[in-house]
Amino acid sequence: MTCTRRPITSSKDSNIRNVIYELVRVSPGVGLILELVVPTGGLTLQDGRLVPRGTTADVNPRVANMNEEVFGANTEKFIPEY
Repeated sequence: MTCTRRPITSSKDSNIRNVIYELVRVSPGVGLILELVVPTGGLTLQDGRLVPRGTTADVNPRVANMNEEVFGANTEKFIPEY
């Protein structure tokens, strides 16, 4: 069996792509904590604390993908239509 890659061109292909993107968002395949180096200007946390520039911070991909400011409401639900 061979698999041929082709560009996503139809709305059916686009729906499949949306399902894959949403699946990866809801259940990331990365089992490791991702590292982030805080950029110039620092990073203000939700509780108001400032993380200084150059600090290495650990980011859990599952938690990052549940950010309602980025992904909207209902981040715990599987909604591939977005």
